[in-house]
Amino acid sequence: MSIDQHGHLLVSNIGISGLDGVMIDVNNQDIYQIDFNEFPEILNGGVLKITSVGKNIINQYATVCEKVVWFDHSTNQVQFGYNMSLMPQKFTIFGELNGTRVFEIEKDNPYTPSNLPAPQAVCVIVGAIATVVIAVASVYNTLKTNHRKETRREYYPNGKLKSETIIETSDPQPFEIFVDGQPHLVTNFGIEYKYDFPDNNDVIVYSNSAVLISGYKLNSFEITSIT
Repeated sequence: MSIDQHGHLLVSNIGISGLDGVMIDVNNQDIYQIDFNEFPEILNGGVLKITSVGKNIINQYATVCEKVVWFDHSTNQVQFGYNMSLMPQKFTIFGELNGTRVFEIEKDNPYTPSNLPAPQAVCVIVGAIATVVIAVASVYNTLKTNHRKETRREYYPNGKLKSETIIETSDPQPFEIFVDGQPHLVTNFGIEYKYDFPDNNDVIVYSNSAVLISGYKLNSFEITSIT
């Protein structure tokens, strides 16, 4: 890793193990955003994985959500997928254009613990990853992207967790994506899902602790800012 003349963090030597990358401490913030430069190596077979790691009050850590981006040579499309084993039964895909939400599509989680598929050949694409959004390669190649996560929690009067809403968004500039085969012009897109709990629950809250940005055959990537 190194810092360039612009103050950007360059993470290099991202090889074929699927384990190379960098972990960023987000200090238990409910909202954080990481901005990147382009990822041209994705079009050459590279895979990007962004993993959110949570920590509870007794310092136990767990993966709470995971996004994977890769290129499908057979369709000439970039795939944006999420690890469905970490998500509830239903979730919403949404797109925004200049701050206005222009579409919302509710989806059923295609996987349950009993029917999780076997891991795929690329080691960092786990079996439970499902594509939710695609973009054509020529569009994706021009994008400077970001990753933003927001966690909202509601509590009962007794202090028990009532609900937890997770919102993840990507990409801060106008471009065309496809969801279920339909095109949408957006400045960003994301997924949103919510867990509801009874008032007598014993749910352990995992706050945002860190983000692990890793990959396969990426060579290098550049982080321009962390907020």
